[in-house]
Amino acid sequence: MILSAWEEKFNKSLDHLFDSQDIVSLDDIFDYLKGKRKISGVLPFFQKRKLEIEQLINIDYSKNTLKVYNSTLIHLTRFVHKLKRKDYPLKQVDYRFVDQFFKYLKLERGCNTNSANKYLKTLKAVLNEAKKEKLISSTPFETFKIKAGTYNRTYLNEDELQRIINAPLENHSLNLVRDFFIFVCFTGLHYSDVESLRTKDIVLRKNQKWIVKSRTKNGEQTLVPLLKNAEDIINKHKLHLKKPEGVLKMYSNPKTNQYLKELARLCNIDKNLTCRVGRHTFATTVTLSNSVPLEVLATCWVIPL
Repeated sequence: MILSAWEEKFNKSLDHLFDSQDIVSLDDIFDYLKGKRKISGVLPFFQKRKLEIEQLINIDYSKNTLKVYNSTLIHLTRFVHKLKRKDYPLKQVDYRFVDQFFKYLKLERGCNTNSANKYLKTLKAVLNEAKKEKLISSTPFETFKIKAGTYNRTYLNEDELQRIINAPLENHSLNLVRDFFIFVCFTGLHYSDVESLRTKDIVLRKNQKWIVKSRTKNGEQTLVPLLKNAEDIINKHKLHLKKPEGVLKMYSNPKTNQYLKELARLCNIDKNLTCRVGRHTFATTVTLSNSVPLEVLATCWVIPL
């Protein structure tokens, strides 16, 4: 009976090892049976890295970063299974593997170049960790170059922005989302940075209020002038907040985007309103109309133009 159990365990270990690598030695088998074997497959290592990031949410990483890791792992798992493998050896993840994964994302998953690049960058970060842990000696991204994608540079002009500000809205939820969007237009903040904004992040320096905080995405500290329109929204939202340390009452990102589409329709704006459009509007229309000096804009969040 004991011998039969060991035989079953031995066969399972062989199945796992052959699924994760092409060449298996006796040392591999013994190490695996003794529980000493290091993770050698890209999928379990990716999962391990994802769990490590999950422990550091709101410390070193944002919730959005974790979402990207989750999505990348789902795509990567499907790609590996498409290769008729349960896993794929870390040491065999080469240029061809990455190139095929990129084509799979675009041709079979319908990802645009920007989305595919985002998943490749996540895979690159995971493989760099594997290299640090000496599980691999190099990564394919040392030769595989991620090509630059195209970005939405849409922004609102002064007339369009004023239409949104002055639009008579009876729907309470639509009003709150309008407030969020205007706040982004007058601060240039990303959704996650507005979400994490607290009253302690607003300071007074030389008779000017500033937002001073660390970016949720990368931890870099920066500052943004608190213009009157944005300050008015903060004062308005004090009535809606359950926690006094908060700044804005907000909805989830998907729900916000849903209401923004309705807002654009009501204001006769033929543009897809997003947080990025609001950030571009701050970097162009708002900074010009409020005479924000270039040296001040340079200290704000980096907004691709």
